[in-house]
Amino acid sequence: MSVINCGGKNGELGDTLNNEGIDEYDYVSNYCNHKIPKFKYHLTFDEKPFYDETLANMRKDNLARIDSVTPFDYHFFKKKYVNYIFTIAARLNLSPMIRYHALYLFDRFCSRHIENCFGTFCTANDGISDSSSSRDWEKIESNLSRQMTLHIMSCFQICLKTFDCKDILSPGYTARCLKTFGHLYTKDAILKSELKVITTVEFKLWDRENPLVYVETLLAVLCARCIFLESKMDLFYKKCIFVMDYVILNIQDIFNFVLMENFNRTVANIEQLRFNRLLSDWLLWISSVIHIASLTMGYTESQSKDIVNILSTNTKTPVNDIEKFSNAILKKIGQLVDE
Repeated sequence: MSVINCGGKNGELGDTLNNEGIDEYDYVSNYCNHKIPKFKYHLTFDEKPFYDETLANMRKDNLARIDSVTPFDYHFFKKKYVNYIFTIAARLNLSPMIRYHALYLFDRFCSRHIENCFGTFCTANDGISDSSSSRDWEKIESNLSRQMTLHIMSCFQICLKTFDCKDILSPGYTARCLKTFGHLYTKDAILKSELKVITTVEFKLWDRENPLVYVETLLAVLCARCIFLESKMDLFYKKCIFVMDYVILNIQDIFNFVLMENFNRTVANIEQLRFNRLLSDWLLWISSVIHIASLTMGYTESQSKDIVNILSTNTKTPVNDIEKFSNAILKKIGQLVDE
């Protein structure tokens, strides 16, 4: 029994994109037109403890995430799913913060929703022949696939209501959006989908569960320690998001480079749980994202070293690990250029 496909005719994501008239995600323009955080370059004596407390909480959250991840998480971080979600977000002109939060919410919802469906299915089909059970599960998969775009839109609705109340997707507007994608849903069905997502994740909608929060926090720390960042901070922030998008879209290939370079193994050769633990170490790959972005800014070698050392000190991630992961990102980019 396979996990659900992406939806659309024949269950292929490419068909879904083509049939719904959704263009491929525009990697250049869709992160540049949103509000950029205001970073402080001079901290007062009273502000520093808040920064230290935030960093301590991030490190604590990072360890807890690595320890609590399961083999069933991150299934929807395959490139075809991420690209589909980013494409819809671009069409809706959603901010990077909402886009990333919806991506992680969608993965958590789908992982638990499929687990719940499978548990119910196993109970209902106890003692039934394998062939009959297989057909029944295929029907469930098909239904889940058809509802994928609806559930993605529900995740966007929830994230906008939770973190960006001034700009929400009403049920009526959502219904019109879904219609342009080739799906007809009533307002009532859209409300029920939204409620299903919220209840399935048990109302856990923490704003800290978003890697872009880590990017912005670490950039704030860098700004307070590296005055030379002030003149180009807006561009630096945009480049961080650009690199972050690229990493998320190509995360498996990048980890393949890391594993092959250091252990002569690939993602396919390790347990899913071990791979998911790597994916859960946001402090590692977010530090590498910021390091890569800094290398494109024209800073001196000394300034670039200052950045990576500050990242290492505040995340408790060894400089060597940050540089190894950064090299894997650069190798993947180089591979793309060669193609």
